[in-house]
Amino acid sequence: MNKITLKSSLKSLLEIPKQVQRRFGENKKYQSIVEFIIKQKYDDDNYSLPTIKELEQITGLKHYQLNKYFIEMYNSIVDDEINFEYNIEKTEIYFLISHNKTYSSFKCNNLSYIPKVGDNFTLPFLRAKFNFDMFYVYDVHHNFIDDLHRIDIILKQGLFNSFWHHRLDEAKFKNEISIMDLINLNEADIREKLGYRRY
Repeated sequence: MNKITLKSSLKSLLEIPKQVQRRFGENKKYQSIVEFIIKQKYDDDNYSLPTIKELEQITGLKHYQLNKYFIEMYNSIVDDEINFEYNIEKTEIYFLISHNKTYSSFKCNNLSYIPKVGDNFTLPFLRAKFNFDMFYVYDVHHNFIDDLHRIDIILKQGLFNSFWHHRLDEAKFKNEISIMDLINLNEADIREKLGYRRY
């Protein structure tokens, strides 16, 4: 198990300021830390972590207190399955489509069912861009961004083929194809590389 440090717990708590405020906002012991966390813009590309000395100045706490409190707060979140509830305020669903270096994406509201890998789609409004309208779910990725649950649904062209999906997983496991192959090659190219007909 990884050792939890001041730096690692700080970075983790900065990812979830609303959860931190909800969990510790009424606790005077952690008040200066909570105030610090909710004021930060951790998702800003130009953000840089404060030094220990800066943290001491901002919070009014000593190094040993910062170390103790940050680790306490982090453990209170990840190890207290009975009393801690992760609060999700909203869910956003995005469809991401790629084929032959052509890309499209769109946000979808009020979707009553979350598609799973292997589900097939007909999307007529994409026909003009991709020359077809049949797609299947290649992957689904869930991401918790503080109080936001973002779901990315990755679509590929055609109909789902369970044999090919299994073979692709096998090829990745055996290093028959690389990450760069998955990024740079289309499905027909990968089929050919693995010794199958392109179509």
